[in-house]
Amino acid sequence: MENFKQNFMDFSNNINPLGLSENIKRDISENVGLCEHYPIKEHEKVINIISEFENVPKDNIITGNGSSELIFRIVNCLKPKKALLVSPSASDYEKALDANGCAISYHRLLEKNQFTLDETIIFQLTPNIDICFICNPNNPTGQRAPKQLLLRIAKQCKENNIFLVVDEGFMDFVEQNELYTIKDILSDYPNVLLIKALSKTYAMCGIRFGYGLCYSNDIIFKLKKSSPRFTVSTLACVAVNSAFKEKDYMKNARLLIRQEYEFLREGLENLGFVVFPSKANFILFKSNQINIADKLKEKGFLIRRCEDFRGLGNTYFRIAIKDRESNKKLLEAISQVI
Repeated sequence: MENFKQNFMDFSNNINPLGLSENIKRDISENVGLCEHYPIKEHEKVINIISEFENVPKDNIITGNGSSELIFRIVNCLKPKKALLVSPSASDYEKALDANGCAISYHRLLEKNQFTLDETIIFQLTPNIDICFICNPNNPTGQRAPKQLLLRIAKQCKENNIFLVVDEGFMDFVEQNELYTIKDILSDYPNVLLIKALSKTYAMCGIRFGYGLCYSNDIIFKLKKSSPRFTVSTLACVAVNSAFKEKDYMKNARLLIRQEYEFLREGLENLGFVVFPSKANFILFKSNQINIADKLKEKGFLIRRCEDFRGLGNTYFRIAIKDRESNKKLLEAISQVI
């Protein structure tokens, strides 16, 4: 069956605008024969590659079938009674917690502050909280939290015996991301799990691969014990191996995203929309026309409605940043439907 989205120009899926690299396509094609075998050796190679790439010991790495699977697995393992979530943010955290009957409190991000996470969250990190999830940069707002704030949050969580999950799934799109990731403080905070994925960064959503970094041997042991032996396929391992060999792919993607972000931001603002700052590969904007997504769909364009994000409503929309030609076509279509 033909994929529904193939008939549209899809701005709803916030993946790397460069698409799946030719090197990854080639390596997958050339290694299809490996599917006859369990991914034992290939998985060992991936662990070694991640260890070298992230400068983290192999024993502190957990892999999974995308970041979503790791999120559900950590909740299943820890079985928290009370959680703190940022709102608006990615929905998988809430879904995983709801599935385990966990009570949830919310830290509301304010539109007047452009949905920026600030130090007021510290006051909600009390001893009755068992787990906290933070997406950085946040989805769907695109805002990046200051590293010093994340350090304060990690410290507060450690003091109050709260497990902190920081999702850096979009961090690789951030320029000079080494200045903002909390990877370098993990050894001092065994109560923190850092999650990353290649789904969006390398346009590998259908391949499914995510990994976590944590310096708690107990947590890593529980995560591995709670999982089937093979959660990562052989071809996913091949794709990951190939992705980490790419030298200029992410560098070129970041350059393109910064250029096209400014182009789209200016274009949307000129059309009368409220555009929120973003450090990721997507843009959140506000429209007084709640049916804009339907009108664009009629013209062959898909954008992300954000009414299902807690804290937002039917006037908010998210678009992925693509190449100049595609972005021009989207702005032209929007100008026609409004």
